[in-house]
Amino acid sequence: MINRHTIVRYTVHVCKISAIRAILFLTVATAAFSQTEMNDYSRLGQAAIGTTTATDYQAIGMNPANLGFIPTEVIYKQSSPMEAGISRRKRNWSVSVGEFGAAVHSNAMGSSDLLGAIFSFNEQQFSLQEKYEAARKFAGKSVYMNADAIILGVSYQSDAYGGFAFTIRDRVSGEFTFNSAAANLAFLGRNFNYFDSSYTLPWNGQIVGVSRQPQRFSQLFDSTRLSMSWTREFNLGYGRRVFNGQSNKLYLGITFRYILGYAYLDSYTDPNTKTLEGYSSITPLFNINYGKATSPSTVPGTGMIPVGHGLGADFGLTYHIGPKWRVGASLLDVGKMYWTGNVYRAQDTILNGMSSTGFNSYNIFLEAQKITGDGGYFKWEGMTSIESSLPTRLRMGVSYSVGMLRDVGLDMIFPMTDGRTPNINTVLVSVGSNYQIVPWLYASGGMTFGGTMGYNIPLGVMFSIFDGFWEMGISTRDILTFLFEKNPTASLTAGVCRLRF
Repeated sequence: MINRHTIVRYTVHVCKISAIRAILFLTVATAAFSQTEMNDYSRLGQAAIGTTTATDYQAIGMNPANLGFIPTEVIYKQSSPMEAGISRRKRNWSVSVGEFGAAVHSNAMGSSDLLGAIFSFNEQQFSLQEKYEAARKFAGKSVYMNADAIILGVSYQSDAYGGFAFTIRDRVSGEFTFNSAAANLAFLGRNFNYFDSSYTLPWNGQIVGVSRQPQRFSQLFDSTRLSMSWTREFNLGYGRRVFNGQSNKLYLGITFRYILGYAYLDSYTDPNTKTLEGYSSITPLFNINYGKATSPSTVPGTGMIPVGHGLGADFGLTYHIGPKWRVGASLLDVGKMYWTGNVYRAQDTILNGMSSTGFNSYNIFLEAQKITGDGGYFKWEGMTSIESSLPTRLRMGVSYSVGMLRDVGLDMIFPMTDGRTPNINTVLVSVGSNYQIVPWLYASGGMTFGGTMGYNIPLGVMFSIFDGFWEMGISTRDILTFLFEKNPTASLTAGVCRLRF
């Protein structure tokens, strides 16, 4: 059966860039993935709307203006001579360790296959007919992954100083889109009809498939896209109320981030030049084999050493119209990454000669070697450095308060970079509600559509115990995945150690 991380690795290895193997492992290790959508959703207790409602350190990556929201004492029930009231005192500090969110979406398989991939590590043995069926399913289809892990989040908000927040966050993102040739190569190997002849190696009896009309990678994998990155961010944000009218209030905010890069891969056929563009920069931890290629940017060592760095910024504003309405906008991830370690470029060579018979299952951990081999099929050349843009997005939102800590609203997210930068590729829209049922229980939900993951219904709950001192929560990006087969999105967002004091 497949495995979420299996899917990741699978895609990667299809086009067979060894570097991807590294990213896969790290994806598993950090429970993080891309396309940025999981970075735009979900925060603890914010499953569908966040532009105007997310606050404290959770405003980082959503809307830093909301750091200017001032915590207040919340009175649910006034005390009387006969009974005590119910209230939550004002809490200026928020601290969290280990929040994470991850999602995998695929239009190539049903929910049962995707969930089986996540919850089973058992190896299958595909028959040749099953391999043909798997190749058919993935032809022209995609796997999208994204996630973030907040290693540490700290914020302080006050009327006198505004709001400050600091987070350390890991983000891994990936898009794997296959054309027919890429899908057939992965699952059929030398049985792919591209290989119309064969020969036997005399020293080991191994059969090698060859093509009498070989093509370049750019021809074979036109419209195939393999992209992935792993970064660690150090974010410092500040938000403040800058206008405090009798009924209206304006908040502005900014976030600065310093970014360390541990893995970068991007491979696609340029639509203008019709040539292969493939770049890789991977931390030495994964010991990637680039064949005989050498690079002037080689990083010595074997540990998790950064191979890239960058700077980024977020800008945001939120406007309160009377006591009920909020509108907000934020521009996120404005900046660049500079990859200066272990940098390689894939040459647009001819693909010919394959001994693998393709994947026997969806288990990428077991199947990856059949595609990557010792040096891979790509021929690499070393480079000094490469640049990549951050996935800049514009968020806009509006919400309406229907009662104490109960909001309904709409968010829209627009990609602001070209198609060559991993990002959402269409406008992402969500409508939803954050609802406090009782003082110790919050629920959130709604619906989202657009982006790369299609139509989803997010749902989440958050528990606030010990008079609001300790909060924990869990949410899913799409409850429909557990009910229907088509276009599943397997996801989880969770946090168990969020303290407020």
